[in-house]
Amino acid sequence: MILFYVIISVVFFITSLMLFLKPGLMKKLYLLLINKSLVMVYGVLEIIMALGILHFKSDVKYGIIPLIIGILLFLDGILYVVFSSKKETLLKTVLNIQVKTLKKMSLVSLIAALALLFTGLSA
Repeated sequence: MILFYVIISVVFFITSLMLFLKPGLMKKLYLLLINKSLVMVYGVLEIIMALGILHFKSDVKYGIIPLIIGILLFLDGILYVVFSSKKETLLKTVLNIQVKTLKKMSLVSLIAALALLFTGLSA
């Protein structure tokens, strides 16, 4: 078992579940992120998580799952850091997305969280 994968997947699972069940609450959290100018901090946290996921990928059976999730997180984190001022306009756009679309996005994140959890537990 890789504890890092389990912790990260639980965090992903909880945030995805919150997005699915309470999209209004998540929109308020996005607004807080924008208003407090914490977009860059969020990007750095994503980069740290991605590097941790990529670091342990050789210790698991199904290394392709953490490779894909790690690369996607790393690229997203880089975009948050490099384009932090433009990312705020993107987050404002996300606030105007319909609830059905947010729920569909949360399902993709839920699947990724469960895949990472399965990978972490099978090591």
